[in-house]
Amino acid sequence: MDKLTKGTWILNTTKHIVDVAQKSTELNYFETTALAGKTGVFLSKLVADKQEVITYEKVKKFARESSIDNNNRNVKMHLDLLKEYGKVDYNTKLTEVEVYCFSNEDAIETTADIYSNEIVDEDEDINIYSLEETYNVPRKREELVNKLVNNGYSEEKVNLAIKIQDTFGLIKVADNILYNEYTFTGNEAKMVKTISNISSSKKKDIEEVINRISNNQGLIENKITSDINPEIVKLMEGIGLIDGITVTSEIGEATFYTSPHIKGKGIKEKDFSLADDVFHKAKILLSCLRFGQEKSTYGRGKIDTRTKMLNIIRKLNRGEWLNPCTAVGQDYKLLEVDGVVRVRAFGNRFQMSLRQKEVGILVEKMILNNSIDTTDDMGDICSLEVQPSGIIIPEVRRQQMKPKEIGLVKELRDEMLTILRT
Repeated sequence: MDKLTKGTWILNTTKHIVDVAQKSTELNYFETTALAGKTGVFLSKLVADKQEVITYEKVKKFARESSIDNNNRNVKMHLDLLKEYGKVDYNTKLTEVEVYCFSNEDAIETTADIYSNEIVDEDEDINIYSLEETYNVPRKREELVNKLVNNGYSEEKVNLAIKIQDTFGLIKVADNILYNEYTFTGNEAKMVKTISNISSSKKKDIEEVINRISNNQGLIENKITSDINPEIVKLMEGIGLIDGITVTSEIGEATFYTSPHIKGKGIKEKDFSLADDVFHKAKILLSCLRFGQEKSTYGRGKIDTRTKMLNIIRKLNRGEWLNPCTAVGQDYKLLEVDGVVRVRAFGNRFQMSLRQKEVGILVEKMILNNSIDTTDDMGDICSLEVQPSGIIIPEVRRQQMKPKEIGLVKELRDEMLTILRT
């Protein structure tokens, strides 16, 4: 398994375990995974397009947002680990940190390096390899067990690992078929095969949802569920045919849907993989822009057209600061703590620029994939009516949702898994 693939599975596992109470005994099975995964997430926030010096106070914020206890000793431990791999350096007084990691791909591969160079329990290796196996094709339980035993793992350890994976939602179990939620990520061919072979009467609904999202990445939920059974949409999200990201704020929340793989103009299937946007940065940036498009008022600089949105993202991709506006300092704090943008004061207003251009380029390609166009050009003001206070990523949404797996929904799920196995 190459480093990019291994690092991706480590990071995907970390997303499922970071919110679990630290006293949970099951976490003992993921000690090295958690160390490497949290450090990798931390590094992904430090990533910049060029060598950059960051204040220690900002570094501590990045650490906190990476599920790392941000006391000085703990932060320094993770910085020392990254320094060992040549990704950061810091001054004697630890007031500034210099970053030498310039892409999210580098952060993913560094995650794999950290994991591989630690003492790893067999349970953790089983987790990674079983995720890869169930990503390639849904497996019957005995089939997966035999495959892993033939690779040298004990049957007892394999069965325990599967049980723990089920507990954390890493592997889904449906009538003795094991699959994972990333089955369609980075592989549109699987999606095409599955949808084209569905015999259910709801095939047209599924195709319609796929088409709407493909043509409008970051499509708000009510533009789908207004005329399509919400349980069908839940099923599609639960099995991984679509990804949902929820943006929360003081006035409520909104959910935006994208394809599970990065899709856009100029992106071909061979160009994207399971590792693309593993940190969800492009999807989160797009969802924040969509939130501004759907929820803000015109008087505050509403992002009301596709052209206006493209103006914003293209200016960011050119490395320019956006025109100062009141809301940027509030609205994009989520993106700032994710390391995607930098924000600076401009009098009593704020300006924003992009720290990670690769994220902006992906978003631009996703927007350009839209079939809907407009002629209005309202400039580059980027503000929202209120500050988004949080993001719920696809993995968390799937763990929270409990679709009614009865009747037609269960029938559709079982049929999709059968198609994938043939």
